[in-house]
Parts: sequence; C-alpha cells; structure tokens
Amino acid sequence: LTADDCGHYFDPLSGAEGMSKSAYFQATGICDFEYADGSYPGNIGTFLLQCTLPQGYLVATGQTQSTTCKTEGGSEYTAGPQNTQEAAIAPLQFYGFNSLASAACKYCVLEDGSASSCASSWTSTACP
Repeated sequence: LTADDCGHYFDPLSGAEGMSKSAYFQATGICDFEYADGSYPGNIGTFLLQCTLPQGYLVATGQTQSTTCKTEGGSEYTAGPQNTQEAAIAPLQFYGFNSLASAACKYCVLEDGSASSCASSWTSTACP
C-alpha cells in the first residue's frame, strides 16, 4: 500500500460490518470513481485497512456529510446523507491529522462486494 492508499479518513469497523460495499459507500459519502469537486479519484474499495493508532494521535470526529460524485460516464450523483433526517443519523467518521508512520497497520483484500469481510489473510503494512 502507498501513503495515499492508507488515507486519513477512518471509520470504526462496526460502521461497515455486515454492509455491502455499495451501501457503505452511499452511507459514508465515498465516491467509487471520482469526486466531482476537484476531480479527485474515488475509492474502489479493494482493501480493508486496520490500524492501531498511537497514543496522542490527533483526530477530529464528525458525522458523514454528503458529497457529489461522478460516474465513469461523467454523470453526477450524491453520496452520503440526502436530507436532514438522514444527516441526523449519519455514521460517525474520524479524520486523522498526523502521519500513520508510527501506527501498527495491517490490511486484507475484501470479499467482492463486501465492506468488511476479508477474502485473504491479514498482511502487515507500513504507512508513511
């Protein structure tokens, strides 16, 4: 995994357990092809990364917000909460401000279509 693959947005595993990848992406505002704002690449959701953060690692906690995504064909759609009722119960997410270099991390390849079930064994990795 590269540093970009490790990311800085986190969710407790309980937020993804038992969900399909598409339902999890929709609930948490993750684009699978491209983010419309800035044309940043999306997340294809191939790996599950699990890290034990060191003491003192700085995170912000907040509810998922909606985002505008683009499909491969260029059409746009909204991922994340669609209205005030959904926003009120949106999942919590964490944003990490520090490097993950001192975090103990491992990853697995996800089962096709799953947001939390591993198809492979865990592999240790370092995130710069």
